Amino acid sequence: MSAYDTLLYDVTDGVAVITFNRHEARNALSRAALADLRAALSVAREDDSIGAVVFTGAGEKAFVAGADISQLRSSSLHTGSSRRCSAPSTRWSRSRSRRSPQ
Repeated sequence: MSAYDTLLYDVTDGVAVITFNRHEARNALSRAALADLRAALSVAREDDSIGAVVFTGAGEKAFVAGADISQLRSSSLHTGSSRRCSAPSTRWSRSRSRRSPQ
């Protein structure tokens, strides 16, 4: 039995197997899936009997399709917060204009 809504978690012979279990969405990474993944990895990290973690995806079509695009419209790609992405940072343009060390 899994304690996660979007993942299956199993440990056999020192190997934790994390299965992304949203096959209807090609295992797209939703906020809930990412929260479940963080929690599962924390459990694996704390268990001294685990020597390896294997990731797999449920279903026949995809391992993980990527981000759940239905949630991207209202989220920042960098923070996952509920705000739209802002204009490109001026830090990038300033860093490109600096001279290289010689």
